[in-house]
Amino acid sequence: MKVHYRLVLPLATAAAAVLAAAVPAAAAIPDPVPIAPGQGYLPVVNGQSTTASVLVDCPNGVTGHPSRGQTLSVKPGDPAGTVPAGFTGSAGKAVDIGSGNPQNSAVQLRFYNQVAALPTTWVVPCSGTGLFTFTPDPNSPTALAVSVKVTFFNAA
Repeated sequence: MKVHYRLVLPLATAAAAVLAAAVPAAAAIPDPVPIAPGQGYLPVVNGQSTTASVLVDCPNGVTGHPSRGQTLSVKPGDPAGTVPAGFTGSAGKAVDIGSGNPQNSAVQLRFYNQVAALPTTWVVPCSGTGLFTFTPDPNSPTALAVSVKVTFFNAA
């Protein structure tokens, strides 16, 4: 059998290019990454994991609603352990974020790095401090909630 190298070389080069293009796509980390049991996670309020500022629209000077444009999210756990982290426990597939005020509905996140708006319907103090607590859902005996200390500032 006689091989025509002028035909084989371009075909081999094209096949190598297709394979090289496919490898990075297959090796890519899926985005978004779902929250799953047995994982550490970091709470994030307005880009901060330990203490955060929250601007509040305060028509009466006592309580108000968070101003628009503020965010909540969850990052994968800190492997160095330098930031307090939560743990999803044996069952957690989401993280619920609460304000400490029972009249405010929790925000639920199911993916790491998913950014949710801080609800402008929440009722919070116009000043002072509080905690936003990030709790695994469903909860389990091995789960660990974590909080971010927030300082409220009147936006007026």
